[in-house]
Amino acid sequence: MVDRMLPAPPGPRAVANSMPKSGTHLLATLYDQLEGMRLSGRLVAFDCGDRFDPAPRLKEIDKVLRRLRDSRYVGGHLICEPEIEAMVRERNIKLVTILRDPRAVIVSGAHYVMDAKQLKGRDEALELFPDRDSMLRALVFGYAEPGEKFYFPEIGERFRAYASWVDSSVGLTVRFEDLIGGRGGGSDDEQVEKVAQIVQFLGYGDGAESATAIAERLFSEKVITFRAGTIDSWREDLPADLAREIEERCADSMARLGYER
Repeated sequence: MVDRMLPAPPGPRAVANSMPKSGTHLLATLYDQLEGMRLSGRLVAFDCGDRFDPAPRLKEIDKVLRRLRDSRYVGGHLICEPEIEAMVRERNIKLVTILRDPRAVIVSGAHYVMDAKQLKGRDEALELFPDRDSMLRALVFGYAEPGEKFYFPEIGERFRAYASWVDSSVGLTVRFEDLIGGRGGGSDDEQVEKVAQIVQFLGYGDGAESATAIAERLFSEKVITFRAGTIDSWREDLPADLAREIEERCADSMARLGYER
């Protein structure tokens, strides 16, 4: 049984934030093990495409954060924008963003669209991108124009928008690779250190024994969105030319986060 950590009352109001396919479930699993913490409401999202008509989405996000109760969290796919930073600060929200190697994000995203039959709009997407190669290339180079259906920008712009959280004055940013632990190809010691950092940021105790117990329960192979929770799994599916393309488009952000090319 996990030695749970107790926060100083009241418990935090938090967001488990990520770029899609970057470790959302991993971070949420950690939150779920903290005493009293519960998932609340629907996921909040603001991606690059929302910049062209931001008001409706910003209003929706503010409504969710304003109503969030103590010891509750929501999932988020929020790029780093000044308006969102202001909301997080003003609402006293504890926002943790998990980032992942963009080469792995591309591969995981392609597999998810191809394999997740419950995904809304999947059939239409597969008409446009009927195989993994075309799906991978669309995710790297981008598709359509702002306002059009299925629009998303090229990977450099999109990854940069999420990676900018690392330089923000609000929230905490961690890497998937540092949180996945030995069973995912990382380091168990680094995992325990990051777990302790997150739970302390959220206002819980910082006992090493509890952090170790939580870390041991993070890795899961049962969830569809946790398809290949290992650091270098992208190498099996990503053609060399696309890997180089991602590395060139994301060079600055990858270097800032410590990802080797």
